[in-house]
Amino acid sequence: MHRPIFKHLSALRNAENLEWTCEDCRKESPHRKSFIIPEDDDDDTDGIQLGESGSAAMSKLLRDISLEVRKAVKMELASVNESLSSWCIKMDTINATLEILTEKLSRYTVLVTY
Repeated sequence: MHRPIFKHLSALRNAENLEWTCEDCRKESPHRKSFIIPEDDDDDTDGIQLGESGSAAMSKLLRDISLEVRKAVKMELASVNESLSSWCIKMDTINATLEILTEKLSRYTVLVTY
């Protein structure tokens, strides 16, 4: 009943002209592969059933992932913040220079008109 799926997967994995894996993985993996495909009539066992230790492990995994994501985001934001600070300093310098030039230009304008 599930033989066509197995044949399709085998054909897909063994096809040389279909590049759906990287070259290194394809070179290192053996050409013969087998797959276990679950039966469709096992619908009642498809749901994840975790015991207390499983849900505790899942909670710890989610906390660890959350912590790693926070660290990565903080690092990226620190880099962005540093870059923005640098640009703010440059903009302040440009504004100060612009004020000086505007003052000088207004003085020269007054001198030229009199």
